[in-house]
Amino acid sequence: MRGENLLHSVFFAQRRECGRKVEGMKLTDLLRMKLPEGKDPVNVEDFNDNFKAIDKELQTMQTAAGDASKNTVTFAAAAERTNVASTETLGTLMGKIAKWFTDMKSAAFAAIANNETTNAEGYVLDARIGKKHSDQLNGLYFGTDADGKWGFKTSQGGTVTPFRNPTGNAAAADVLSGKTFSSAEQENVTGTMPNNGAWTGETTGNGNVAIPAGYHSGGGYVSGAGAYNAGVSDADGRVNTESASYKSGYANKKLHRVAIGTGGSGTYSAASIPGFQSFTIENFAFVPSRVSRTDNHWGNPETYYKGTEANSSVTCSMSYNSSNGILTVKNLQCNNAIGESGGAGSVTGTFYCYYAA
Repeated sequence: MRGENLLHSVFFAQRRECGRKVEGMKLTDLLRMKLPEGKDPVNVEDFNDNFKAIDKELQTMQTAAGDASKNTVTFAAAAERTNVASTETLGTLMGKIAKWFTDMKSAAFAAIANNETTNAEGYVLDARIGKKHSDQLNGLYFGTDADGKWGFKTSQGGTVTPFRNPTGNAAAADVLSGKTFSSAEQENVTGTMPNNGAWTGETTGNGNVAIPAGYHSGGGYVSGAGAYNAGVSDADGRVNTESASYKSGYANKKLHRVAIGTGGSGTYSAASIPGFQSFTIENFAFVPSRVSRTDNHWGNPETYYKGTEANSSVTCSMSYNSSNGILTVKNLQCNNAIGESGGAGSVTGTFYCYYAA
């Protein structure tokens, strides 16, 4: 018995020696499991320790209910939207989820409106509203009437009530060319009325000016050039109708006539008239009042007088100095024969200044 006990003591001593960590033995990085090599003693306890470490780590993972909060996953979005399935890898699951999120539009995050008044951004219509509208439209039929107008009817074979029923009695000639209109008789018709815009016309003498039919913008006018002023005599009008001041007087100003002197050749002043510095020779006209000639008929001196007529040929030369307002008249005479023996006569009359203001 004593020898047997000794053998047991030696055996267990050897096991303890072998179970001790040998200095320099390699260990794994994570679980620090023993990796004997070369002349390292091989002990069954080393293997047992390694399996115990693995078992403990697996037990820790189970008790943590598979917590992977600190794990990282590499994945790519799936090509198509499919549902997730059990036993799929974490990378596959994340790829499917990424595809769903990528394809989501703004409506997926919108609020629901179950009314017909909400118009705020970020709302979509509840299906119940669509059903309500469907019920309201149920039983309505659509078509065109005899004139081709679209409308609705309450029965499939009923009469069409047009959606639009314009009124009015305008014709194409009543509407400006290029514009469209609708009336009780027709729709979308293009007008034909001429567009005269800012039409202008001009009188000649005392005649009428025909205004063309059609649309006028309101900016046109009939010029008074060539018309007689009712307050001016035929003689005044005859000598002055083509003057610039006469024409401008009928455009947008009042025509004024001022006598600056009566007589024959000589000088006459218009300096008292406002704006005389802007006058030209066209502002002045002469209206003769008497033509006379003294003739010795059969030894008896006689004086003849003749009133001016439309065919009287009265000539003179006039010049105007705008700096001082002086009108100079030279060689005023009548070239028609006068008296029994004929011959030119002396002329007297009134000099007028015409201006518009």
